[in-house]
Amino acid sequence: MKKCERCGFPVKLVRFADWRTDGTIFATDRSGLVQQVACLESDEMESLFDEISARIGMPVDHFLVEAQKAVGKALFAVMLARYIKYLPDSRFFRPQWMFKLIFRVISKQLALIGFGWINLESYRAGRYLVLRVRDPVLIPRTVGSALGFFESLEKFPAARAEWHLEGNDLIIHLVRAEEEPPDESRLDYEEVEPGNGVLSYEKCSACGAPLESARLMEWDLDTGVIRNRITGNREVLIAVQSIYAIEREFEKELGEEFSGILFEAQKKIARERLSGLDRGDMEAFWDEYLRTLALRGLGYPIGFDREKESISVEIVNAYNQVLYAAKCAAALEYLTGGPSEIAWEKREAGHGVYRLAGVKP
Repeated sequence: MKKCERCGFPVKLVRFADWRTDGTIFATDRSGLVQQVACLESDEMESLFDEISARIGMPVDHFLVEAQKAVGKALFAVMLARYIKYLPDSRFFRPQWMFKLIFRVISKQLALIGFGWINLESYRAGRYLVLRVRDPVLIPRTVGSALGFFESLEKFPAARAEWHLEGNDLIIHLVRAEEEPPDESRLDYEEVEPGNGVLSYEKCSACGAPLESARLMEWDLDTGVIRNRITGNREVLIAVQSIYAIEREFEKELGEEFSGILFEAQKKIARERLSGLDRGDMEAFWDEYLRTLALRGLGYPIGFDREKESISVEIVNAYNQVLYAAKCAAALEYLTGGPSEIAWEKREAGHGVYRLAGVKP
């Protein structure tokens, strides 16, 4: 995979991803599948899951694996469609070398979005699949994606995964599960509709990439690692549907109260990461803060009213309404130095309206 000689942005990513004027990023692959994606720091995501685990008093890896398996199964069913036609119908005649070629294509796609490099260690059609992931990140999510791929490939009703670290590599061993899964509705990879807004980005004259993003991110396409040039932290591109699937998986166990847990956990993590930012000019702070969220594909408000200790927000196509609101709440609390509370007027996946206001002690 090539990078632009002028700005260093991956050429393939420019071809398939579009930084929209409404603060979102939409990507279209060769199969025609359109996805809304967001660029997130992996350690922030891991800190968020750790915080959720502490708040609910139980490990969360199972929720993350199951959520991503559902998304991976739906996604790979579409991706694999263009390869399956070359495969024999009988599992007994599926050679391992053929799957290594397919995995090389998939590995390049995953490397492009920052999830390391995946190699096929061994495969026996209808029995098992062993993968090695170099420079892994968000491990439960990676395992869930692998499970979804395996179940989609083999048309298994359920599969089981075991995984461990071998040095810096993640080893995932997948086999068919003996037990039947509970009855669940299938997750369809529903279509999303790109929108337009008021933002504009300076583009690279050579490749057309947004220069702000090219200056911020550095891709190592041989290892599948994306680094933030300023912080040095690792970044990943995540499908928005994956984030909503995680939220739904937690809600199955915890009910509607999970949205409050998610909001408070994200607000805490986001506020901690704001430490040290200049808060002298509030208008300039909000302009820069909201634009930075938009550059990552998290969305940009179509309505934003600011007072001294409160803000009102209306936003469509946010990467996640609860998480975006929590990031806004974190910024408000950082500026005011006190707690806040949220009042939702509308909270739908594609449309959020709410007010955040400081709470007097």
